[in-house]
Amino acid sequence: MGLANFAPCQKSVIMKVLILQFFIFSSVAISVGVAEQRLNPAKRSSPFDDRYWLVESIIIHPALDLNRDGKPETDLLKLLPTCERDNVDLYRKDGLIITEWGTLNCDEDEENGIETGIWSFDPDTQTLTVEKYDSHEPIIAKVSTTTDNRIELLSTYISEKGFHTIKTILKSQIVN
Repeated sequence: MGLANFAPCQKSVIMKVLILQFFIFSSVAISVGVAEQRLNPAKRSSPFDDRYWLVESIIIHPALDLNRDGKPETDLLKLLPTCERDNVDLYRKDGLIITEWGTLNCDEDEENGIETGIWSFDPDTQTLTVEKYDSHEPIIAKVSTTTDNRIELLSTYISEKGFHTIKTILKSQIVN
């Protein structure tokens, strides 16, 4: 039976129900796809899996005065506290990020091997998404180059001055 046999107000209700069903089905399909990707490591093939990564450098261009000292910075790694510069993150295949704090501790009570966030990687678009639990916004970056022990990421930051490109270099680390 087609919609022609229904009154106009009934057609409107039927169309709204069909549209709602479509959105519900789409949401469920997307959720199932995300869950399957999180649970199925084969679908998450990436250069990050089950390796520790140290942030070797973070460069922003054009420079930006992020610490409001009147001098634009290009080297963002220098803005991190010294005790955080030797931290490494393990990107587990199950989507969790485990942080090892390194030798320079910020707090006496810091425990190593703490879950600090989640991550995902889209191999089709070469896009890494990192959500650290202590951050307000996810980090979304494109993998531009990889070698066996180094990954270069590119992301965009928007300030009141315009668009800025951030290039982050990760170096693979062995943690004992």
